[in-house]
Amino acid sequence: MELEELKLNWQLLNKQLEKNEILNRKIIQDMLQKRTISSYNKLFYVEIISLAIGFAIIPTFLILIQLVKYPPSLPWIITLMVLFCCIILWTSIKIWWLRKFNMENKNIFQLSKIIYTYRYWTQKEYIVSIFLLIILLTTRFITAHAQNYPWFAILLISITILIPIYMITFYKLFYKKHCNNIQKSLDELKEFKE
Repeated sequence: MELEELKLNWQLLNKQLEKNEILNRKIIQDMLQKRTISSYNKLFYVEIISLAIGFAIIPTFLILIQLVKYPPSLPWIITLMVLFCCIILWTSIKIWWLRKFNMENKNIFQLSKIIYTYRYWTQKEYIVSIFLLIILLTTRFITAHAQNYPWFAILLISITILIPIYMITFYKLFYKKHCNNIQKSLDELKEFKE
């Protein structure tokens, strides 16, 4: 009689343990998915905000050049407008790419590929941005006859030094951090499903 009771109790405990294990796995999986979605949303919303700022800069720039006493020359205006349009187009492409990230319809490999590509694009974007910024500011410095305006020279040199430092810091503290979080969560989900 005691043996039968022990067997029955053992079976009940085994069933309860299996239910708990299934529940724990589900909780862990949900937690990993929420962490992934949270990091993804931060990246996506920053890109949306960047696009909105890009659309706001063009009319603001056009209004400001009409109001300043010494507006920039036409080649500079055209260069900056083309640059702003390229930035808007590039940000739109990144948003389009990030919209492909859908945890319900894609497998982990596809999601990892999307994030890896986005991270690669963003890394190259920062390198090209810093290079273009230095070239444009140096060119503007030379063409604006900085020797006649020492304050302008100091301003441009400061901007040339500080903006790349800011951009690198922002990339490392924001984009790289969230891309790494997403990749780490996807890797853990992959291991968890195996």
